[in-house]
Amino acid sequence: QLIKKIDGHFAIVITRKDVTIVSVDKIRSTPLFFTLIDDTFYIDSDPKRLISKNKFLNNINEIAALEISMSGYTIGNKTIFNNLNSLRAGEFAVFSENSYEVHQYFKYYSDDNNEKPDHLNTLSVITIKIFKKMLSDIGNRQIVIPLSAGNDSRLVASILKELGHENVICYSYGLSGNFEAKTAKLIAEKLKYKWIFIPLAHQEEKKFYKSKEFEDYLKFSETYCSVPYIQSLSTVKYLKESNIIEDDAVFINGNSGDFISGLHLNYLFKNNIDSQNEVIRKEVILNSIFEKHFSLWGELSSKVNTNLIKKSLWSEIEFQCGSLNDKKNDYSFYECSEFIDRQSKYVISGQRAYEFYGYEWRLPLWDPIFMDYWEGVPYEYKVGQKLYKKMLYENNWGCVWKDIEVNDYEISSL
Repeated sequence: QLIKKIDGHFAIVITRKDVTIVSVDKIRSTPLFFTLIDDTFYIDSDPKRLISKNKFLNNINEIAALEISMSGYTIGNKTIFNNLNSLRAGEFAVFSENSYEVHQYFKYYSDDNNEKPDHLNTLSVITIKIFKKMLSDIGNRQIVIPLSAGNDSRLVASILKELGHENVICYSYGLSGNFEAKTAKLIAEKLKYKWIFIPLAHQEEKKFYKSKEFEDYLKFSETYCSVPYIQSLSTVKYLKESNIIEDDAVFINGNSGDFISGLHLNYLFKNNIDSQNEVIRKEVILNSIFEKHFSLWGELSSKVNTNLIKKSLWSEIEFQCGSLNDKKNDYSFYECSEFIDRQSKYVISGQRAYEFYGYEWRLPLWDPIFMDYWEGVPYEYKVGQKLYKKMLYENNWGCVWKDIEVNDYEISSL
């Protein structure tokens, strides 16, 4: 009950002579790892220190290695080492003597799809409340927003303006003249926020990703259950070394408004068919997850590997959600799988980039209040981000929603 009531993002270790309790927050924003060595448990947020205390490297979990090769992250509580354990999002563990128990206090899954009155007003009020709460914590410190042409970072910037926070810098990056940057500039100008463009030239990026500094980041962000998140890393370095942002600045990105509001359900409904058969529905869910997230390397997508991945996925989904019931709740199984694995391990680990350069971060769109609300929203409000987009356009915070185009394009690498 205590852990459920804690607000914000955290990792906690409480220890005394007879018992130790460890917990991560609902999104596992700071992961915790543990291992048993000679009848003693060792717990750390840096798994490399645990590795150094034991001979793990000869004990690879082959299934976990396959999962991380095909998707960039493991499924469930696995790491690539059999003897190294990690808490899932929303879990705590109680250690006593040479045994332990893991308990789950939060699961991102709901079969409560009862209609709730006035969804639009409720969501608007909750969103304002979350940002007011966040600003009361940050005070007048500078806020830095990586701004794109999409919905989520625009929401962050526009609502900060609506609430009167002026110490804000927005920045965009990439190839000169790209659509995202052009639109972000228009948004920032309309909000009267300073905007910076950071050009990413091929040779400079190549040099950075061969540097000792990048190697240090890879070690700093290593979890052995996902590949390190490196997007925009060089831009944070640029902002710091150019003295453009203040030393106590706080980074706020739009992570992960698109997921939580239902955008990723498009992959499920694209494959969906009108069937009540549980075997068919299960296969549709698994195929949708596999198609979207486990196809990094086509040569690994053999029948044997595909079956192994699907078996791991369904085992974790059943652990989180139970058995398939009403067909209208199939979307919850799909979302729960992406949340517990990709979002909480890989995507959210992007905050390490800010920590590596000495900055704090906030994730208002992963606020516990926001999660509790979206968890129970019926699927018809999530498909196509129907409710989310309606809230943004009708509130029109900062007046940047109705006359500045939103990027809905599929983006692929050159």
